[in-house]
Amino acid sequence: MDLADLHRYEQAREHSVELLEKWLTTYKFKKWSKTQTNGKQVTDKMKRERANRIAMKLNDTKRWHAHSRGIPMKLLVDELELKIEDISNSGTLQKSLHEAHNFILDYMQSNNISACLKTANYTDQTREK
Repeated sequence: MDLADLHRYEQAREHSVELLEKWLTTYKFKKWSKTQTNGKQVTDKMKRERANRIAMKLNDTKRWHAHSRGIPMKLLVDELELKIEDISNSGTLQKSLHEAHNFILDYMQSNNISACLKTANYTDQTREK
């Protein structure tokens, strides 16, 4: 294997850990203020450390084998101890999410787009004024 390729793979792995740490601490752990077990105040450092542990577990190629496969919610809850809201019993929300997902997939396939990202502050700079 080419050492340059190996280096790129290592950089990609490190970047994915950084992105996941940032996303978890900024969004998923945003309202996490007390630990569940003893009610201890949660610090930013604790959030970052927890996010890092999760990112490192998700980066374990011996455990997951491939990037493109989904991970079942039960496994994320049991093994990574993530708190995840189960929407399977919320018919309206579940239906709306599936419709939005299908719409996005259809749009991407129709326009030969391989990736899609939606953010709260996004403005389309490519539209004609």
